[in-house]
Formats: sequence, C-alpha cells, structure tokens
Amino acid sequence: MSRLRPLWEAQAMRAFVDRIDGDRAVLLLGENEEVQIALPMNWLPKETMESTVLRLDLSIDESVMPGANPRLNLLRLH
Repeated sequence: MSRLRPLWEAQAMRAFVDRIDGDRAVLLLGENEEVQIALPMNWLPKETMESTVLRLDLSIDESVMPGANPRLNLLRLH
C-alpha cells in the first residue's frame, strides 16, 4: 500500500510579492493569497520586486535532531 504525500510535499508553494516596505518584502501565500508574511529583502533573490512570483520549497531538515536546539525547546514550552 502506497502512502499518499500531502500536496505541499508534491509541489512548491508560490508567494506573490505584494509590496516592498523599506528593507522588507510583504508576501502573500496560499491559494487565495490569504496568508501574509514579511521577509527581509536580503533573504530573497536580488531581482525581487513588487509583483514578483516566488517559489518556496519547504522541506524538513532531517540533519537536526529533536532537542538539539535549546531555542526550539523554549518555543515548545509556550
């Protein structure tokens, strides 16, 4: 029996650059662009400008073991 993978594992997520506020880009995510996040411009490709469509490839970093990062442990407490 094969295990079905979630849709986000099968394809990359797209992000629309709604606007640039100083050194931050405001991205809209989701099918209806209902999720808004702001990222520093220096994290994005140099060519990024308003109306750019970015591809976000998300994956789990399996090289990091649970409990290896004290900051992550603090986040779990809240």
